Amino acid sequence: MHRTLKQKTTKPAEQNLTAQQKRFNRFLSEFNHVRPHQGIGQKQPATLVQKYRREFPDRLPEIEYPASFLVRRVRSNGYIKWRGDTVFVGEVLTGEPVGLLQTHDERWQLYFGNRHLADWCERRQRWSHPNTVKE
Repeated sequence: MHRTLKQKTTKPAEQNLTAQQKRFNRFLSEFNHVRPHQGIGQKQPATLVQKYRREFPDRLPEIEYPASFLVRRVRSNGYIKWRGDTVFVGEVLTGEPVGLLQTHDERWQLYFGNRHLADWCERRQRWSHPNTVKE
């Protein structure tokens, strides 16, 4: 499959990513819906695909945090607004709400949903691994 994919979609490569993606999509359509495959009894892969038994929503519900949490939405650069400044929490969380729970005067726990991601020390202006106490 990989040799055929390379021959049909990259020799020669298209001039831009949009054209390359269209070429790749045409290959996938032919590969899955038209061409028979010896390994599956000369059937097309698409004929064997079964619908998932469980329905999945188009969009997941918004994460809700308890009232004791401060909630911040992660910006496109991975930062949150925090006490007049910005603090990096990670680009992987872009667009998501994160919760901050104060545990001591200068210590906060960062949560994504029910997952404790890190601890913030205001005095040191630094994140640490959850449950790692560094004073």
